[in-house]
Parts: sequence; C-alpha cells; structure tokens
Amino acid sequence: MAHKKKKRIVCRFSSGKYLVSIQPLLGMCVRPSDCLEIIADPRQPEPELLNTLLHEALHAEETMMSEEDVARIASAQARLLWKAGYRRKLGYL
Repeated sequence: MAHKKKKRIVCRFSSGKYLVSIQPLLGMCVRPSDCLEIIADPRQPEPELLNTLLHEALHAEETMMSEEDVARIASAQARLLWKAGYRRKLGYL
C-alpha cells in the first residue's frame, strides 16, 4: 500500500517564510540563510505539539522576544485553542 504524501506547510511571518515540518525533535525555529524552518516532534502528546508549534511560530514572528515571554504566550494560546477543540488534522503533520 502506498504511503500518502504529507502536505507541505509553509507559513509567512515577519521574519520570512518558514517550512513547517514534524520530525523527532522537541521543537526548533531555524533561521539559516538558505532555509527557514519550524520543526516539532510528532511523538509529543497532542496538546504539547500544539504548544510547540505556537511557541516556535512566536520565535519566527517576534525574533527579539524573550524565551520566557514566548513560553508564556504560547502556553496561554495553546490552552485556549485546545479548550476550543482545535486538533491536528491527520495527514497534515
């Protein structure tokens, strides 16, 4: 049986366009000169994955924001979205 190709996700932030990928890493916002990328680990529980994606997106959007502020804001947003019923659509990440 052929594997379904996962959708490539690209998001634009004030610091550039980022490829969003799910890999076995805890979470990372990478800004090398040739490629901007947000990486999140698919093995995380769903609420943590949502938090990681928001956390790394904040790093991409607000490059000068402190780690403490990024963590606080991402956690608050993740809790709100989780309580509102947002979940990962299988096959996308």
